[in-house]
Amino acid sequence: MSEQNKVRTLFIINPNSGFKLTSQLIRGLMMSYPSVDYVLTKYAGHLTEIVKEKFNDYEVFVAAGGDGTVNELARAIENTEKIMAVFPLGSGNGFARELGFKFNLQWIINDIRKFNVIRIDTIKINNYTSINLSGVGLDSHIAHAFHLMPWRGIGSYVISAIKAIMPFKALEVTIKTNGNIYNDKYILVSIANTRQFGNNAIVAPMAKPDDGRYEILMVKPFPHYLYPIYLIKMFGGSIKPNKYINFLMCNGETIIETESREFHIDGEPVLLESPIKVTINKSSVLVIQTKRMRKKQISDIA
Repeated sequence: MSEQNKVRTLFIINPNSGFKLTSQLIRGLMMSYPSVDYVLTKYAGHLTEIVKEKFNDYEVFVAAGGDGTVNELARAIENTEKIMAVFPLGSGNGFARELGFKFNLQWIINDIRKFNVIRIDTIKINNYTSINLSGVGLDSHIAHAFHLMPWRGIGSYVISAIKAIMPFKALEVTIKTNGNIYNDKYILVSIANTRQFGNNAIVAPMAKPDDGRYEILMVKPFPHYLYPIYLIKMFGGSIKPNKYINFLMCNGETIIETESREFHIDGEPVLLESPIKVTINKSSVLVIQTKRMRKKQISDIA
């Protein structure tokens, strides 16, 4: 990186992310970009401490890890002028995929060097910050089961999902938003800042992280024989409203009440007590714009 294009950048690497590609990333940084600094996290919450300690030393902080690492970095720089980027090392990488961050060191360095920046929203869910997609129901139940698995990765997630789907019972959920009340049995209620869970599974097709709104996906129980069809639609990005699925676009406060405490925030399991308060924090995080961002994924592209 030439001196005139040098942006003070710190890679914060989570060595415990899904595919454990830390050594490959470090080798690439040392060989090709020795002027770019990096540090490894050592325990939960360490990333936040690193950002606080190094806050005035860098302009761009890169979350090298999975969705949980990305979420922690977003929280650490939220409502500041520091900028985040993502080097995806997780098994889902939902936020990274939506914003065009790939497992390619040259691409991310080039994007940082160009230094085009966008502002995105975050979602407040009680005292938590969500940057991608959160919720309650089947996906949250799977997240809690996955958290207990002895190893990470897509294989563990698939095993957790298979074990969870069949015995899972729909939850009674009340949603108060946009002046309306929705009360029914749902297998899934998701609060989306972007379109996907991860692995290009598009579940909230209208969600964009920079439009001042969030999308709520509500899924009622449906016959098990339809699961393969919905999986195909989900990975094809073609899910539409029907008698089982409803979408709500919200820009104000939403209150969610349910008997379940098992929520997930960007894929990380948490326990929350109802009522759950959901609000939008507009333009609260700065993100490096990648060459691979598309209009269908984000609005603020020249």
